[in-house]
Amino acid sequence: LERQAKALLKVPDRKEREEVEALRRELEAARADGKAKESRWRLAAERLHRQVASSQAEVGELKEEVRILERARLGTAWLPGPSQTWVPAGPPAPPAPAP
Repeated sequence: LERQAKALLKVPDRKEREEVEALRRELEAARADGKAKESRWRLAAERLHRQVASSQAEVGELKEEVRILERARLGTAWLPGPSQTWVPAGPPAPPAPAP
């Protein structure tokens, strides 16, 4: 009889069960909300990383263009290719006279 009384005290009543169930639903809703926020943050971070990489590539291209234009302004131009030689800028030299 004493064991039964102790067992009954350990069993939650209806009010406690309802409270536990409400807390479980609240916890599940909070987890779902957290997952949604984390997903949005992850997508935003990936988008920003792509933008940074794109901007860095564009900055590199623009720096190279500035270098080329500056050299052209100073009278030399860069000929891209395997030798990467520098030649004077300006009009081409006249062809050599034929003998």
